[in-house]
Amino acid sequence: MSALSKRVSKARANAGLTQEALAERLKVTRAACSHWEQGISKPSTKNLEKLAIILEVSHEWLAVGRGDMYVNVRQDAGISSSKRGSLEAAEARGEYNTSTPTTDVETAQFSRMFFALTKTDRKLVMDMLKALAPKKRKKPKAK
Repeated sequence: MSALSKRVSKARANAGLTQEALAERLKVTRAACSHWEQGISKPSTKNLEKLAIILEVSHEWLAVGRGDMYVNVRQDAGISSSKRGSLEAAEARGEYNTSTPTTDVETAQFSRMFFALTKTDRKLVMDMLKALAPKKRKKPKAK
């Protein structure tokens, strides 16, 4: 087992995800996740970045084992590389906006538990939530 495979396995277990649930979120096969954890193969750079985001660990720790596991984890997967570069330049100039959205512990716990479910079970939970959610009242049509 390589050091990378041990880190992937540890991060997945700490996130409370099965290999199947992780594979589904990454859009890869469960066997691919298994091979990464056994050291048979290594995740691509793109999948390594996705792993860090999904498992909520530091990309540097996951990739090379440097730094702390949970330090400086950013949820910026949707930011293009050009935009990310401009954010880094702004940060260097001291103009970086430090107010980051925070998630309460209960919401984070629910998210981890929800995404650990199979796709079928997640659909069931969503259907239950829709049934329990207050119904929106339709506005009367103007005459």
